[in-house]
Amino acid sequence: MTVTVGLGALLVGLALLLRQFLPATWAVVMKKGGGGGGTATATKFDWREHAPFAIGFCIGALAISLPGGLIRTVAAKILGISNGVGGKIVSGGAGGTGHDVQHTVGKSMTATGALVTVLLIVALFILRKTLDKAARQQLMYGALAGITLGLSAGASGLTDSVLIPGVNQIGAAIGGKA
Repeated sequence: MTVTVGLGALLVGLALLLRQFLPATWAVVMKKGGGGGGTATATKFDWREHAPFAIGFCIGALAISLPGGLIRTVAAKILGISNGVGGKIVSGGAGGTGHDVQHTVGKSMTATGALVTVLLIVALFILRKTLDKAARQQLMYGALAGITLGLSAGASGLTDSVLIPGVNQIGAAIGGKA
């Protein structure tokens, strides 16, 4: 199954990243800058506040990088919906035309790496009930951003160099070489 990342999905994914990180970054900049009449109370960027989003992003990027199966199919459908919705916004709102921004993931996930990815998704599904509503929401937004940006040029570098080799190594440690 060929999955294509278009400008629409790029718009959706980047908007989710902005939604997550812009308010905290703005608060830090305005507080440290000392100007602009900002009402920010934060003086440093707290990574723990954004951990559910980052975890969701990584799992979403792994889901779209799976070689096949039901999870990859669902992730591809979500990416297709994001392409469509974002494409309508790009063409209707800004007058641009959509084109593909596909970047092929260079590393391939082994069977044991896919097993680890499925186990991560199952663990996340089980543990999501222990999270508060805000953390669950961040987790889902992160997964959506990971699915929509996971194959784009910027995020596929993260997927190629860190995520896929990581799950492949963990899978090799669990199930042997595949």
